[in-house]
Amino acid sequence: MRVTEQGKGSERVDAIAQSWFWLINEILPDALLIPVPNNLTLARKLVNRFQINAVILSGGNDWGSIQERDKVEIFLLESVLEHSWPLLGVCRGMQALNIFFGGRLETHLSNHTKCSHAGTNHRVNITGNLNMNCPPCIDVNSYHDQGVIETGVSKELNIFAVSDDGIIEGISHPEKQIMGIQWHPERYSSVMNIDRVLIMELFSNSQENN
Repeated sequence: MRVTEQGKGSERVDAIAQSWFWLINEILPDALLIPVPNNLTLARKLVNRFQINAVILSGGNDWGSIQERDKVEIFLLESVLEHSWPLLGVCRGMQALNIFFGGRLETHLSNHTKCSHAGTNHRVNITGNLNMNCPPCIDVNSYHDQGVIETGVSKELNIFAVSDDGIIEGISHPEKQIMGIQWHPERYSSVMNIDRVLIMELFSNSQENN
C-alpha cells in the first residue's frame, strides 16, 4: 500500500485507493481484497493466517523511498514464488517486479524520452509476447517519473507492452502467472476491456482454487 503522511503531526499512513475495491469487485465479484500493511512482521502473520490466492502490488511511492514498503513487497514476491500465486504489479508494482527479478529501474525517464509520463495519457503497443486476446494498441493513463526501458528489463521476464517513445509498459513471466503493467486500471471511471481481460485471465485459476 501507498505510504503517506497526514495531519499536523505528520502521521504515517498506509493507504489504498477506494477505486481498487470497486475495480476488483467489478471484474472478480467473488474475490475479497485484503490490504497488507507495510510492516514486515504483520505481513508475515497475515500471509500465514489467511487463505491468500493472489497478490496485487499497487502504485504510489518511488521504489527505494519507503524502506518498510520495499521490504514487505519483496516478501510478497518471495511468497508468490513459494506458493505459485498469480501476481499483478501496477505502476510501482511493475517496477518492483522487474527489480526483484534482477532488472534495472530508471529514476529519470526524462533522460530517455522527451515525452512526459507523469499525469498524461499515451498510446501503448501490445507485442506478440502476450498470450491473450488483446488489441494491437491501446490508450492508457500514465502517472510515473520512474520507469523501465528495454535494456533494463530482467532477462527472466518478457516484454508485452511498449509506449511509442520506447518506455516499457508491460512485462510478464514466461512460465508463471506473474505480470506487471505501468498504467493504472483503477483510475478509470469504467473498466477498460484490456484490464478486464488481463485480470480475469491472470486470476481465474486462483478463484477456482478458492
